[in-house]
Amino acid sequence: MAKARAKYADLVKPLRLWTELVRPSYRGKLADLNLLYDKTVATQNEDLVETFYAYAPGEGVAVPGGLQYIMEGKPMKELWEGGQHSHREYDELFLYYGSDPADNTRLGGEVEFWMDTARTLKNSSSMNRQLFGYLRTLAHNPWIVTKVKDPKHPVMSTVIAFAPTYTLESGVTDNYPLPPSFSKEMIGKPQPEKGKYAKYANRLLLSQTILIPNLRGRVCVPNLMFDDKVYHAPCWVEMFLVYAGGQGVGVPNLEFSPPRNGKPGWDNTKGMQHAQNFDELFLFVGQILTIL
Repeated sequence: MAKARAKYADLVKPLRLWTELVRPSYRGKLADLNLLYDKTVATQNEDLVETFYAYAPGEGVAVPGGLQYIMEGKPMKELWEGGQHSHREYDELFLYYGSDPADNTRLGGEVEFWMDTARTLKNSSSMNRQLFGYLRTLAHNPWIVTKVKDPKHPVMSTVIAFAPTYTLESGVTDNYPLPPSFSKEMIGKPQPEKGKYAKYANRLLLSQTILIPNLRGRVCVPNLMFDDKVYHAPCWVEMFLVYAGGQGVGVPNLEFSPPRNGKPGWDNTKGMQHAQNFDELFLFVGQILTIL
């Protein structure tokens, strides 16, 4: 007997590898082909999401001196030789976070990120991972992973473009040379300035509004959250680091959720479903679960 097809099965799509963009320098340092959610995955999508895994230092985006990038069979000179670009029509959100289930507040490495003409911030492995936000019309890159504490727990990066398709075409994207103060010899070394736009680099926080106590022992709680306590923006992002099976959100259990906003917590013995008056995107990826 054929199994009944779930009503919303068509909304569940596998993420794809970004095979159109080949970055040979990533080999041995970052996953060669990053995971991608885009219009090819879901034709009605409004955002594009990339996920990177860095398990060794020395690579990133638009770092000069590497092997030639190939985009849809054509050399990508702007990225291969290093440089910056800005997008005229959409914002981007850059998230950097660790994947060690023993501590979901540690990046587990160091990342440099350049914005406009100066290095915006150097992320320390002792900090929470960082957010670099809203880059419409603002020149950005290179970004480079300069240290990875443990290759078993790669440094993760999720880049969200608020557009269904990513492009570097002229007229939509403006390309620039490397920042004048950028020096490959200085990568990973202390530099005196934080950069003009350092105020836009914000530390991700543990959730201060939602606690799901029954996840303890299987999921890092509280989970990391990007919301208006981090930066005021028209989106929020939750990240759950799952290290054991047997639990999830809405699963019946014996714990009551704590009160929230002066209202009683949920009676979890009955399980729970809910609906929002806004869209949500659920991404399940290796090492981390991200909810936009």
